[in-house]
Amino acid sequence: MKAAQPGGLLVLLGLLAAAPAGAQEQEQEWGLLAASVHADLAELGETSGAVLDIGLQATWLAWPQVGLGLEAQLLTALRSGNNDERALTLQLVPTCTFRFGEPSSWGYVKLGTGYAWQMGESAWVLAGTAGYAVAPRELYVFFGFELFGEITLIGAPIRTIGLGGLIGFVL
Repeated sequence: MKAAQPGGLLVLLGLLAAAPAGAQEQEQEWGLLAASVHADLAELGETSGAVLDIGLQATWLAWPQVGLGLEAQLLTALRSGNNDERALTLQLVPTCTFRFGEPSSWGYVKLGTGYAWQMGESAWVLAGTAGYAVAPRELYVFFGFELFGEITLIGAPIRTIGLGGLIGFVL
């Protein structure tokens, strides 16, 4: 048996030390878990006006820049516009997220299509989000803002556009 060459080990250690620090941090991330709140202008069936939506989202980072996820949202109409009653809408939307930037701060675009249930009626919606998040490495959380919108593809009319914030954990 031949003895291991110490030169090979030194080359390997040199390559590891030369790797950018951001690349090592980014490889450790495998998912994101977040909660969001948006204030929207919306048309939900027969009503239109202001809407408050609360969402939970889980994203698996298949690659550092691409994530696959699932988003659940509850939209409730506020007393404004022509809505006299509280219209509730529940949504479940699979998403694809495209991230760009550094591991400590990134912009993102998220697209998805999924099911919405609104007071006995159902719809298939197309949803999109664009935002910016900051993730200080010493906190293990991220926070940011996002612009959210959606439109009905099939079923009860649902159209929203809103602005909100999010907070979450880097897994």
